[in-house]
Amino acid sequence: MSADRKHSVTFGQTAPRSPSTPGVKPGDQISLRGKKSGNANLPTKHLSGYRELLEEVEIRWGRASVENGINLKAIWFDEVEDLLEAVFSCSNGYFSGQADVYVSCDHLSELANALVGFPSRPDDSRNFELGTFNPAHADGGARMYFYCEDAAGHAVVEVQLRSGACKGMGEMQSVALRIPIQAAGVDDFVKQLRDMGKVIGASAYLQQAAS
Repeated sequence: MSADRKHSVTFGQTAPRSPSTPGVKPGDQISLRGKKSGNANLPTKHLSGYRELLEEVEIRWGRASVENGINLKAIWFDEVEDLLEAVFSCSNGYFSGQADVYVSCDHLSELANALVGFPSRPDDSRNFELGTFNPAHADGGARMYFYCEDAAGHAVVEVQLRSGACKGMGEMQSVALRIPIQAAGVDDFVKQLRDMGKVIGASAYLQQAAS
């Protein structure tokens, strides 16, 4: 990519909601007590299977904590459609949000390649969109605008995020925020994006710059 060219990329896929974990819903409590417990309700030999179940529950619903910056975490992969469902989380310490987005696995590599070397110069800017901003679709969307806010090359990313229930930016279930970032953080984010592949639970994190 030439240094004097602004970069704009849109990655969007629409997919049906992924099936929920069989027999488990958010808020359910699962006991893993074995035979040593006087009121055990699961045989010890079944514990390994339930540990795997709990790991899946944690991947799909463990979304309470949002780190400052941007985090993209894979929670489901549809082999038929070749679509990855990911939780897109963002926070600047004052505002935060999360939404499910669908992208193909190739898009993660393309996003990583397009971010390489940012920022290359003070007027460098890059635009990206993941998921969809169409309110008729059930999944969410995220827009990211990377640029330098001064001649010294201090980089920021402006994020617009909507959930599947949002009718439009500025409506309920949407957030817009600005996050200061550093070139080293972008380099780490690029590497993690390339390593995600189709691994459920894998994530890429763009850390917020220290104030």
